[in-house]
Amino acid sequence: MPTLNTIKAILILVVCCSCLITRMGAVETPSRPPDKSEIQLPAPVIDSQIPDEVTFGPGVESAETARPFFDYFSWQSFVALNWPAAIGADGKAVRGVPSTDSAMKIGNPGVRVWESYKTDWELFRPGGKAPTPWSSYDLPLGSPSPCGDPGESKTLAMVTKMDSVLDGINQAFSHPLVDQNRNYVRYEIHVNQPYYQKVVDKQWYRVDQQSKDPSNPNEFPNRVIEIKAAWKELVAGTDDPSRFYTTDALIFEPAGSPKCRSAKMGLIGFHIANKEKHHREWIWSTFEHVDNVPEGTPVSGLKYSLHNGTNIPSSLPGYDHRPEKINETKPFPVSGDLQRNPVQVSRLTPLSDGQVAPTTEQMNAKWQQALAGTVWQFYKLVSTQWPIVQDGQDFKVGPPGTGTFPKNSDSPFPAAKVANSTMETYVQKNSCMKCHYLASQDDFSFLLSERAFTPPPPVNALMTAAKRAKQISDDRISKSPILQSLRAAMLMIDKETMLPAKKNRRQRR
Repeated sequence: MPTLNTIKAILILVVCCSCLITRMGAVETPSRPPDKSEIQLPAPVIDSQIPDEVTFGPGVESAETARPFFDYFSWQSFVALNWPAAIGADGKAVRGVPSTDSAMKIGNPGVRVWESYKTDWELFRPGGKAPTPWSSYDLPLGSPSPCGDPGESKTLAMVTKMDSVLDGINQAFSHPLVDQNRNYVRYEIHVNQPYYQKVVDKQWYRVDQQSKDPSNPNEFPNRVIEIKAAWKELVAGTDDPSRFYTTDALIFEPAGSPKCRSAKMGLIGFHIANKEKHHREWIWSTFEHVDNVPEGTPVSGLKYSLHNGTNIPSSLPGYDHRPEKINETKPFPVSGDLQRNPVQVSRLTPLSDGQVAPTTEQMNAKWQQALAGTVWQFYKLVSTQWPIVQDGQDFKVGPPGTGTFPKNSDSPFPAAKVANSTMETYVQKNSCMKCHYLASQDDFSFLLSERAFTPPPPVNALMTAAKRAKQISDDRISKSPILQSLRAAMLMIDKETMLPAKKNRRQRR
């Protein structure tokens, strides 16, 4: 099949007035795209090969009709990343390498390929020290696990070291999410070898080694992948572990005693950011567990992870309330604390809203059927977002550079309302690319500004631990235009959703 690079006729720009603009001029489009039942895609292929580009079949005439092929790419990526990893002579997963054992299938147990990728805390070490080699599993000196040697358990050390910046119990410059079992959702980030090696080679793990010049952005090579995963704690007798991909984890809880405890965790959210060779701004794929929230009317008798199965309380802006942010210097809320009241979550934008066939829901059904008999049949694609204009032709570095969204990020499709209920619970009117365009100076990855070492401000012996943590956070943000832009954007979203959230709180009282 021809690649995206050969299908120039479909390069259509999306603008806020909901018109489609071709390279030759403006073309009107109906409010709802016509049915394109003739669009045909290959049958799902369940294998360990991560695709390196999107391929197309006949029937592609617009961004809407291109979408099914991007959804197919997303599913291919999801399956390959969740393939069991190869196991080395030392009994550990070979980083980034899928098992080639002919008897190994996606339903087999074992560490997944993406879990063998390096974590953000392995790449960005205290004091700006050099990371360990890609293949190493050694805990670097000076940056031990908060739980000591985790052994065979995954360590979910989930509290951020500055404000609430992407990763941690807190969502990005936002609030934590409490599930229906009154437990906090946990997050982790992994990067593949091309990403990791680029940061190591350029010493981008230190802020003073990164370019701040918009004409010379910190650019990653093609085929870099960044993964973010969301996990819920599975409660015996309440949750059915056979419906989840699970892992045994040591849960880090700040200011607790003990600070770490063991728990069985179930995967409920999965982001894939993949820099495909024709898409300067990456392809963004987001998946969720099918039991997270109802799609429309709740199914009677089904236990949802993030919804109580009724319309009370109301979740008009996508949620009914936001718990207080977790601060690592304060006691961790115990199970009976009001801060651990479950958040009632709903999806603002239906999965297949206004789509031509095959819709995302139809694509999900095909892949779920192909994955029947494995836990992966219980996951679904929420959305794929990509820049319509290929090869970065309209790209300009965004804030604090000269570019504007969506034009200068090559016109994303869909332009907005691409949200994962587990990771963008409180910002569902936003989208992956709109948010990450703020980090376009760092090639759309916030990790370089959030995790790289920057010297902390001088120690003030009179400060409490809480004030010192805030001082470090404020100092890092004040030195980073990217983080300043992210904070301003999140504050604006907070204002837009404040009134519905206040109304919900009054109703609950």
